[in-house]
Amino acid sequence: MSQLVRLPSPVTILAAPELATLAILETALAVARTALRNEYPDCPDLGEDDDLFYLGRAPPGSLLRASLIVHRIDDLRGLIEAYRACLRHETARLPDDDLPL
Repeated sequence: MSQLVRLPSPVTILAAPELATLAILETALAVARTALRNEYPDCPDLGEDDDLFYLGRAPPGSLLRASLIVHRIDDLRGLIEAYRACLRHETARLPDDDLPL
């Protein structure tokens, strides 16, 4: 998943102010995900693999929780993008001068 966060334009923020807050949240999520991946480079991908064992035993609690946080970050970023897509779809049906998204 790309770590680049698209910042909304000033015109877009006027039309949909919540997108400014969501851009800040996305930036914080990207930083947290990068920090956790750097701290735990062998962090298991719990969404893709049911193997919860780490070197033959259960992973340390911190590693397991880091993996869960990274997975939730990915989920949340996907929801934010889906929200943006809904806004684009909903505003596409409005006259051009109503909402410039």
